[in-house]
Amino acid sequence: MTLSKIILFTVLLFLLLVSASTLHTVLLGADVYGGDVFSGIIVKFVISTCIFAYMSTTNPVRPYLNAFVVGALAELLGVFGTSLLLGKLTLELASLVFDIPILIVAVVVGVSLGIRTRGRGNNRGRTAIKTSSDNQSSKTSIRP
Repeated sequence: MTLSKIILFTVLLFLLLVSASTLHTVLLGADVYGGDVFSGIIVKFVISTCIFAYMSTTNPVRPYLNAFVVGALAELLGVFGTSLLLGKLTLELASLVFDIPILIVAVVVGVSLGIRTRGRGNNRGRTAIKTSSDNQSSKTSIRP
């Protein structure tokens, strides 16, 4: 995967997570220690898994490494953005306890799903070509 694609997926993941977190906070409130923490974790897991699955379907070379790099860079971008907003460098314990394990599980699940999806798509394409060529008559036709 090229550096530009890594940067693109990192920024995309970061923006989607920030947007989802903002929407989650606006809809459910800012009660960080209440029951809505679990739903925020689920949203983060689903978005990250989808991004990593898409990455692994479009780029088959070292998908786990690429997903871990994109996830780690997105987390670092989040820490940097939070530090800029607060005016000091902060690394919260919640980030280490919740975000890092969720990221690791999302990478493993997302890349695994992406690899399975990529394999199924190729088999469907070959089957469709084989089936359509078997059903053709022996006459040659010219198609535009």
